[in-house]
Amino acid sequence: MKCVESTTASRTRRLLAGFALAGLGGCATFSQDGGFNSVESIAKDRLGKDVRWIKSEADADSAQAMVKTLLANP
Repeated sequence: MKCVESTTASRTRRLLAGFALAGLGGCATFSQDGGFNSVESIAKDRLGKDVRWIKSEADADSAQAMVKTLLANP
């Protein structure tokens, strides 16, 4: 009998913990830029590289032109 009570209590605790985690996860939000500013800052500080967020066709064309220029140089 003790084994059944222990299993039931354990399941109940796990279920409550799962609900708590799901509830807390629902509170997390991203910034307007989806966290890109953080990525940009880390890339610049740690890698010394500039990154761009391609949001439009014009951004994609600009990035493609930059890649072609970089690849043209030895």
